[in-house]
Order: sequence, then structure tokens, then C-alpha cells
Amino acid sequence: MKKDFDIFKKEFTKWANKFELSQFRIYFEEDDVDDGINAEIFTYHKDGYALVKYSIKAETTFIKPEYSAKHEAIHLLISDIADLASSRYITEDELVEAEEKLVNKLERLIK
Repeated sequence: MKKDFDIFKKEFTKWANKFELSQFRIYFEEDDVDDGINAEIFTYHKDGYALVKYSIKAETTFIKPEYSAKHEAIHLLISDIADLASSRYITEDELVEAEEKLVNKLERLIK
């Protein structure tokens, strides 16, 4: 439903701004996401962008678009650490740097 998709995009953008995620260019797409999933995010760190998909079937679930948007924005917030964790080789310095970056951001955001 177009209205839910618009709400999702607006809410995701709000959280992305709040989480200071301006290092990513964010693209939205309404798609036929797998059954049972309202939304999903794909991050492309080397290229500096994220693709956020919202399911065209989402309106048939009880999960509000605002909740799904916040959930996916949190995935983007922790995506540096998730990206490092999925790489074949990672140095301890890279992991410590990603952890500190997240902790410092949360320090500013949590009041």
C-alpha cells in the first residue's frame, strides 16, 4: 500500500538522521519481499549506500510501518560491525574502531 510505504520511508529517514547515518546514500524500494518479512536492508559499504526494501505484502501483517522502519534503521546503525563480522579477514584494530564508533554515537544519542 502506497500510504504505508510513504510512512515507512519518512520514519526510516527520521531514525537515520537521529542515528547520524549520513555517510550512506539511502534508496527505498517497494518489493515483493519474502513471506513473513515486512522490510529488509542491504548495505554496500564500499559504495556508501543502503537499499531499504519494504514489502508490498506488509499491509497484511500487524506490524506497523513505523516499527519496521525503526528496526531497519537500527540494522543500518550496526551495519559497520556486521559488515566487518561477515568479512573473511578482519584485524583487531578494525573491530575496535567499529565498536568505538558505535559506542561514541550511542553515547551522544542516549540521554
